[in-house]
Amino acid sequence: MFFKNSLLILTTLVFVAGCSKNDEDKDKKSQDKVAQKKDQQSEDKKDEKKKDEKNENTKAGSKDTTPPKVVSTFPQNGVTVNHKLTRMTVKFNEPMMDNSWSWAYEKKETFPELKGKPFYNENKTKNTVKIKLEPNQEYTVWINTSKFKNFKDKAGNPAKPYKLTFKTK
Repeated sequence: MFFKNSLLILTTLVFVAGCSKNDEDKDKKSQDKVAQKKDQQSEDKKDEKKKDEKNENTKAGSKDTTPPKVVSTFPQNGVTVNHKLTRMTVKFNEPMMDNSWSWAYEKKETFPELKGKPFYNENKTKNTVKIKLEPNQEYTVWINTSKFKNFKDKAGNPAKPYKLTFKTK
């Protein structure tokens, strides 16, 4: 009987110890998940703080040195258009300096005839110029070049040169 009772007590102790070990493992995993979540929240807060600081620095007068980018053109690069098209546009990812542009050419014979002065839309992100095209012609237009850099954002950063080509029918 002593042996049976000892075995029962020993079995119970092992079971209780096993439960206790499982509970410790669960607590450890739960604590790890909480710690990971806190770490992620801390990283998110740091990232948000960096964004806020960048915005504040830009507002506070630190110099914007990022050049504007061409978002789209009309006509699109590489397409064939009707020769009766009367305008050409370029859209940028940020507001541009007013009265400043460089619609430029490699060869005069592949550049459309400009009709009037280019102009920006109200928020200064899209520049339009009226043009006259000839049928069955291939056109090449540069939006800025290494020499002519007048498409600039409001901070004075010139857009990187962008080559636009299209054909007429």
